[in-house]
Order: sequence, then C-alpha cells, then structure tokens
Amino acid sequence: MIINTPMILESPEEWSSKEEQEKLWLSDGSSEFVSSPVEAYERLFGDSNLMDAIDDGSIQLPRAVIDALSRFEAAVRPLMSCSSHQDLIDHPGMIEVRQIASELLIAFKSIGTDGRPV
Repeated sequence: MIINTPMILESPEEWSSKEEQEKLWLSDGSSEFVSSPVEAYERLFGDSNLMDAIDDGSIQLPRAVIDALSRFEAAVRPLMSCSSHQDLIDHPGMIEVRQIASELLIAFKSIGTDGRPV
C-alpha cells in the first residue's frame, strides 16, 4: 500500500493550529491557500491511504499513535456538524482536537509515516 506522506503531515499540521485554520478554512479563494475541515479530515483518514495501510498491516505504528488517531477521530467527528467554519474554529472542543493533532504531528515527524524511526 502506497501512503501519501505529505498528506499525513499536512493534516495534523492544519488541525493543530488555529492560525492555519483561519488562514485556510476562512479563505475567500483569492489565495492559493484554501482548505476546509472536511478536506483536512479526508487527507488524513482517506486520501493519504494511512488507515488502509494500518488495516492491511502494510504499516506498523506504535500503539500510542494508533490510540491518538482514534482519539483524534472521536474528538473531531462531533464537531464536523458546526454550522460554519468559524464556529468550528472557535468551538471549545477544538482545544482537545488541536492538542491531539499536535501529538500526532510530533509522532509522525519522530517515527516517520512508515512507522520506522526517522
């Protein structure tokens, strides 16, 4: 299974920073830098192939990283129904989301996205 490493790093980077969220999710489209919460979520859990690689055993990540991915998904899912991107950015639950995303970013940078130490 081929995983898309840049996506695996970009997503938690985006989720961990309120400033990045405001820049990307509130963009009026006049900049090349545009994203959305759905895009950021899908990059990590879909488009990157990370979860498929974990499921089929082609990547072995430490249990702590797998647990952080689960906690992240559980923290994000209920917030995806916010009425606007600004409401999501300002939601109190985003404090936990940003914290877990920061943990994931540090983990992926330290172990690599193939599960091996960098």
